[in-house]
Amino acid sequence: MQIYLNTYSLSPQNPPLRNQQLLNTFLHYRDLCQLLMEWKVDVLTDTEKRTLVVGGHIVTDLMGYMTTPREKQIAMLVKGVYDRYFKQNIPNSSVEFSLKRSFDRHDVGVSYSYEKTLPVISFDYDSVYCSDVVNGFVRACGASGAGKPAHVKNLYDANKKVENLLALQTFKACQDLSPKDCPMWNQTALTRYFDLIEHDKIVKDMIPMGGADRIKTLREYAPMVALLNGWEYNPTLSHLNSSSRKPREIFTSRYFASQNYYLSIDFEKSDFVFELIDTKGEHIKEINWRGEKTGEKKNDHGIKLKK
Repeated sequence: MQIYLNTYSLSPQNPPLRNQQLLNTFLHYRDLCQLLMEWKVDVLTDTEKRTLVVGGHIVTDLMGYMTTPREKQIAMLVKGVYDRYFKQNIPNSSVEFSLKRSFDRHDVGVSYSYEKTLPVISFDYDSVYCSDVVNGFVRACGASGAGKPAHVKNLYDANKKVENLLALQTFKACQDLSPKDCPMWNQTALTRYFDLIEHDKIVKDMIPMGGADRIKTLREYAPMVALLNGWEYNPTLSHLNSSSRKPREIFTSRYFASQNYYLSIDFEKSDFVFELIDTKGEHIKEINWRGEKTGEKKNDHGIKLKK
């Protein structure tokens, strides 16, 4: 996978970032790029490297005016991050994405990301880009007018690992998949998620737990298993089918070829197990996080689809 740097987040500051501020900005960016590299994601920019301005500086000129030993050390560290993690590539896009309705400037990489439903990666020194989305406007290439409101998913914090992993999922693979036959198709993402949360330890800890503690743990971790596989949480159906004695967390097959299948967390198991439910609300089978069948159809495990 390849994602693009949000060059809007490089806008010159007044006054420019100096010394430790500049270094921190690049180190945060480095940490996020390293995380993405572990997940086999390349970060690209549509801007020529030698003219790239970050925090008010043309990075290739830093060594020329930083004079003290500490400043030169910072300049070397910044340049090291710059050399390793900035790769230029100019994509083709049929749309233009701009921060302003005037479209006085549009970012090709962000435009491409919008079209492909991919996230962008942003520097974090401007609080505007410390957000899960970049808001703006989109229109067809070469069109006139203000376009329509739009947003692009945004990565900016290496510590938000689970959120970043979810943002990287496009779910286009779901469009041709049956939720009945392939409910847990995204095993690559699940492997990465389980590494982040230490899945084996969670399962081991749940085995001796009582009902309330087990439910609390499953509510914290199991929903992401469904989300990473293209299932969308349905709060209406979850509330409709829950009681004080039997909670329900229900997900809908929004991104699949068939959009009216349902997945419900099984709160009686000490692992991530789900009830698969058909378009009529009738129980099909029990499955584990691998998508393997772990239980037969049960007539009393269906759900209500309306009041």
